[in-house]
Amino acid sequence: MMHVMKLVPRIAIDFGSTSIRAIAEGQSLDRLFSDRSLLVRNVNSDDVVVIGEAAEDHILSPGEELINPIQHGVMVDYKGAVSILEHAIRQVSSWWHVFKPQVVMPESLELSSAVSQALGEAVQEAGGGKIYMTPIPALAALGAKINPRESTGNFIIDIGGGSTEAAIISRGSVVSGLSAQIGGNDLIDSLITYLENTHAVDVSRRAAADIIESAGSALNRDNDGIYDFYANEIKTGEAKVLSISGNQIADIISKPLQRIVSVASSLIRRTPTTLLSDIAENGITVTGGLGRLYHIDTFLKRELALPVHIIENPENAVITGGKEALKFIPVYERSVPRLNT
Repeated sequence: MMHVMKLVPRIAIDFGSTSIRAIAEGQSLDRLFSDRSLLVRNVNSDDVVVIGEAAEDHILSPGEELINPIQHGVMVDYKGAVSILEHAIRQVSSWWHVFKPQVVMPESLELSSAVSQALGEAVQEAGGGKIYMTPIPALAALGAKINPRESTGNFIIDIGGGSTEAAIISRGSVVSGLSAQIGGNDLIDSLITYLENTHAVDVSRRAAADIIESAGSALNRDNDGIYDFYANEIKTGEAKVLSISGNQIADIISKPLQRIVSVASSLIRRTPTTLLSDIAENGITVTGGLGRLYHIDTFLKRELALPVHIIENPENAVITGGKEALKFIPVYERSVPRLNT
């Protein structure tokens, strides 16, 4: 029996609006697979042309379309999702495994059971066996090294590309939580819209993301810097060099950031009074890709009047937690919904 169980691989997958990450049990984090959640598909044949980062760089030919199967944390293209999941599972699975892998997958707090079921079925069609769906903040808490046996309340806010998931975690479980379709992609949209309206130029999503990553800030700062970038004039297509300051970016992205604050504020109001003192002491732990935005911790601390902690490599918190959760699959067998093969 023990010999058979060793043949059953266990993998964790974090399939988000921006990226897909995957890792197998026993692999070190330096072997973490990560790629863009994108593919190019031929409209007529349904064949996949390219997947991942290559899809983002691909120049579309007639009859091709760029697909983002996960938008705002929700699967919107089943076939595309299956293709990307197959790509990820192949990267982390060993050729000699006889049995389909057990898979730990994060799910949004707001997903209905039917939507979660569809995502699990996509994983199974892509080569997964039993699927263990676990709330995003619970996995983020594990990735942030919060002890799942700890009975005190911990406030986790995971700010991804397409959604924000906030929850109070106690003993590894969600006591109360909220999810909203707001995330890093909305900051990118705000910058693109500003550049279109103000300078009549078009920039790619990747370029806009690079601008925010390189020069963006959640707050205005005294030592403001200038960032130069290329953009194409909408009317002529001619390339030109533009400049933008970090403080300009802070103003441009302020509205989506305030919507993220609203999610956290609403959760605080819902938090049981017995846990409020824990939250006041432990503060807020920020995970997700937007945790890398400069001054996001100071911004949230100012807006919410609570201590704020950004973990190391916040964008990997959920997949790191998923890897940790693989150890608890026997417990999940009793407590977490799963899809059987």
